[in-house]
Amino acid sequence: MNILILQQHFNLREDDRPGCIIQAGRELASRGHCVYVITGNSAPAQPLGKKKIGLFQKDGLAIIVLNIPYKSEMKAPDKIRNLAAYARKALLQGRRLPRPELIIAASPPLTAAAPAISLSRRFGAPLILVMGELWPDALIRRGTLKHQTLIKLARRLEQKAYAAAAAIVALSPAVADSLKRETACRGKIHIIGEDQPESERACRFIRVLEGLRPLKK
Repeated sequence: MNILILQQHFNLREDDRPGCIIQAGRELASRGHCVYVITGNSAPAQPLGKKKIGLFQKDGLAIIVLNIPYKSEMKAPDKIRNLAAYARKALLQGRRLPRPELIIAASPPLTAAAPAISLSRRFGAPLILVMGELWPDALIRRGTLKHQTLIKLARRLEQKAYAAAAAIVALSPAVADSLKRETACRGKIHIIGEDQPESERACRFIRVLEGLRPLKK
């Protein structure tokens, strides 16, 4: 089975604890599934120079790195441009890959959901939305997002993502509680807390996927 992961900040550093998406991706690859990851050039920090794209494999994952840098110290306009660039280029790259049978999109940033929604519709593949933080609420609360037009666009994307998702994985009870207030999220929410053992998180995530589509090789 071909599985596509869209996560702009896909952290594969050895010294960091892997997230449940990485854990599940590794397990799925070990079972013989083809797992593709489209990420930006932030967490992997690949020396791509002027190359637009980098390809490498790690732990059985086929990782496509779009040469779009992203740093927390960037000014807000630069962050927005880079988020939009990732969404646009991830969509184009996703169309070139083998037809996915499952699509996973990680938020934040919520902008990763934009190409995921389009690819899900194009290929008829169920979309799993993984929420570590609520956007745009968190950005508004921190004062990062202030422009009213951008807030309206972000709200619209948020609702489209909830409606398009076949399942929503909340990475904390607090996120799950907030999602439960959204009509489009009802009956879709699964909680996989970051405080759970790593092997258990991966197994629970895979069970969510199996509930949508049998994971046959």
